[in-house]
Amino acid sequence: MTTTEFQAEFLSRSTMPAPDDAQEIISQYVASRKQALESAMELGVGKEGLRDVRSKLYRAFVKRWMMMSYASVLTAFTERPWWLTLQRDESGIKIIRQSNEETFTSDPVLELVGSIPRFFSITCNALKFATGVESRDDTDVCTQAVGAFDHGNRKGKGYREIDVMVSAKLPDGIQAKHVERARGALAHYTFGTALLFRHGIDAFQEMKLDGYEAKKKYGYHVKFIWAPTVESLAITAVPPAPKGDPAVLFCVGGHSFLLDFYDTPDEQPIEHLIREFSEGRLTR
Repeated sequence: MTTTEFQAEFLSRSTMPAPDDAQEIISQYVASRKQALESAMELGVGKEGLRDVRSKLYRAFVKRWMMMSYASVLTAFTERPWWLTLQRDESGIKIIRQSNEETFTSDPVLELVGSIPRFFSITCNALKFATGVESRDDTDVCTQAVGAFDHGNRKGKGYREIDVMVSAKLPDGIQAKHVERARGALAHYTFGTALLFRHGIDAFQEMKLDGYEAKKKYGYHVKFIWAPTVESLAITAVPPAPKGDPAVLFCVGGHSFLLDFYDTPDEQPIEHLIREFSEGRLTR
């Protein structure tokens, strides 16, 4: 996947920022929240049901608040399947085909066909990343399960059943500006929560972050997404450095907001491509 294709796919699923008045957003949310909760209580909705109402309203607020400055991205497309065909013999295992559509094999002992997400991703703690405590390094590897070869005998040789994983390392290219942009996104979000607290609304309670899965889905973090090439995939434990242009996202409330793309080494600058597929002013 080329730089142009990668960015065009992301931007085609993005909604550009919509500058708005911060105090108006806060006021409207506080008023609509109050009205919705009063209506729910009149209908006899219980404590847990009220929490669900508050959570949904707050996540909608988060999207509108963050979109004052950042493009919102619907990331479901990153999970689409990428079909790989792997072959094994006495010399080892190698990838022989790739496809965006499901394929099949007539010999599951010597060939394995499996699907993995077309886009790989790695997440990190937004606060640690934004303050420089946590950075990306050579340990950042995304691993996906492809499937398993069947056991059997071929030409007098026995093959055992074996599970196969492929890995890709996060490309180099992260710079200080990405830390700064994550810091800015975190500051913008925190400013909104501070304004709400003046109205007696605790963002942590509104989001229902009272469990690991809830924190993983709705809590804030920084995510890196890239589309590795077949050549960058490794079947062994130590993957080679891949190529590709990753996207950097700030995620909160179940929403994803585009912070930037970044160049990997030895590739051409991409700012002109970002501008070609964007609307409005790009924050530097």
